[in-house]
Amino acid sequence: MLIHLSELFNCEGRKKVYTVETALDSVDFDGETFQIEKAEPFELELTAKTRHKYTMSGHATLTVGGHCARCLEPVSSTANWILDESLRCRTVRRRV
Repeated sequence: MLIHLSELFNCEGRKKVYTVETALDSVDFDGETFQIEKAEPFELELTAKTRHKYTMSGHATLTVGGHCARCLEPVSSTANWILDESLRCRTVRRRV
């Protein structure tokens, strides 16, 4: 998913909410691959704090499947992911 920050440029205080669907079917962690069994769409909120500073927040829940390292039985685990980030964009001035 691409988000165009130009929709928020020059709009201090403006918020935009995006619905995000996870396109991943697996994740790699610590040398192992885990299958994503369930991923609900989630909302991602982008806010223009100033002309060049933005905040991005959201919350996603994924159910990830794998195998028990001891008995090799299938196991599932629900993972909550909380996103709360600040972004700063620099302007590029071109000389003519």
